[in-house]
Formats: sequence, C-alpha cells, structure tokens
Amino acid sequence: MSEKFSSSRTLHLSSGNSPIRRCLHGALGLALVLAHYLLYTEGYSLLTGLLLPFTGVTLLRLRQRHARCCRVQYRAGRWTVTRGGTHRAVRVLPCSLCLPWVVYLAWRELPAGRRDSLWVFVDTLSPQELRYLRLRLALDR
Repeated sequence: MSEKFSSSRTLHLSSGNSPIRRCLHGALGLALVLAHYLLYTEGYSLLTGLLLPFTGVTLLRLRQRHARCCRVQYRAGRWTVTRGGTHRAVRVLPCSLCLPWVVYLAWRELPAGRRDSLWVFVDTLSPQELRYLRLRLALDR
C-alpha cells in the first residue's frame, strides 16, 4: 500500500433497503396515477390509454434496477464494483453528487468504459460511513 493511501479508510457501499427510496418510489407512482386521472378527466382517454404501458414499464424498471445488487468499495486508493461475483476497477466521475439525504455515485469502468451509478440513501449507512463517503468524494474531485 502506498504512503498516500495508508490512512485512507475502506468503504463498502450498496443500495440497501431504504425507507426513503421506498417513499420516493411510492410518491412517483402516486403522482403518475394522479397525472393519468387528470388526463382522463380532461377528455384525453386515448392518450391516457397509450401512456399507461409506459408508466408501468417505468415503475417496473425502477424496481428492477434497485433489485440488481451492486456493491461499491473504496480501498487503498482504488474504487471497485462487484456485481454478480465479478470485480471491476472503476473511476468515480466528477458528476457524483452529495446531498443531505442522498449520495449519487457515478462511475466509469476502467477497461470497458461502461458507465453506471448508484444512489446511496443516508438511512442505509451509519453516520460515520456517510461522513467518510462524502469526504472521499470531496477529496477525489
């Protein structure tokens, strides 16, 4: 381990079961149902019928994306992603974002160049882990 990263803390992140995420997903579903209802009551029944499959697919894809288990790890100056038993080295992108209630972590796989991301809600991490994650992202910029 190099001297530069000898005091860096190891981070293990995943998209855990978050009540905040469930509430946001439910609120989106409610908003979409309300939008369809308003379209229908205004006389746009054909448009409502055409949009219903897209709404269902959107909500289903959001749910499936969450079910896809992905673990992100920072250790000794390197970020890695583990998905389906395979480990890949990644580079965290500068568009990663820290908000008071969520951390958006975007990365690019180093050999392949494929981009992906992970939403880490604050209720899935301990306060200390969240602080270290925010600090690491600030230092990597």
